[in-house]
Amino acid sequence: MPYSKNIINRITKLAELIGITGFAEFDLKYDERVNDYKLLEINPRQGRSSYYLTSIGCNLVEILKKDLIDKEKLEFTYLNKEVLLSFVPKKIIEKYILNENYKKKALSMYNKHINPIKYKKDFSLKRNYLLYKKDRRYFKDYREGYWEQK
Repeated sequence: MPYSKNIINRITKLAELIGITGFAEFDLKYDERVNDYKLLEINPRQGRSSYYLTSIGCNLVEILKKDLIDKEKLEFTYLNKEVLLSFVPKKIIEKYILNENYKKKALSMYNKHINPIKYKKDFSLKRNYLLYKKDRRYFKDYREGYWEQK
């Protein structure tokens, strides 16, 4: 479920209230019982998932340059482009996503999905072999119910 401008405004107000400046990641969980998001944690840093912003046209290094070097006044930008971020092969999505709406959406976006561990310009035979083995491991793990264990 995409974030609404309402939740982003609430998070922005919270950040201002507690004095957060710079980068921060806000981990949210959607609660269907109350039809709203719950804030799980705030990480006041640029995290590893910040990489995904580049796939929707937001370059954090460019923002840092404009802010800290060029001393530009930057306005808040609401990003609403959707991308599928997936480490798993398409067949895993087809077989193991039970929610038909999520499955349909993921499959419709899969041809343009982002997998940050697969870099097209990295032609290392060893790395590609290890990634192939990793993909095969997903099938074994799902078949054995590894992801359902608590």
